Amino acid sequence: MESKIPYPHPHPLKHLGFSRDTPTHKLHLKQWKKNSYSAKSLLKKPKIDFVRNEITMLYVFFFLFHSVSLILLFDAYSPL
Repeated sequence: MESKIPYPHPHPLKHLGFSRDTPTHKLHLKQWKKNSYSAKSLLKKPKIDFVRNEITMLYVFFFLFHSVSLILLFDAYSPL
């Protein structure tokens, strides 16, 4: 016994399933894929920006830490 869940919107490819014999079928499919990929990339863009900012901050802290530690080491060195 299958229970079908009613979806608020029909599946985006439903209209393509009935029109396979038309010449615009592949064009519709390509357009849907393009829109789908662009929507997914828009969702990932904030995450990518966040990771880029984190990597930049790691580079900055790495440079600052090593700069300060080298300055302290050379400053503490006293030749005999």
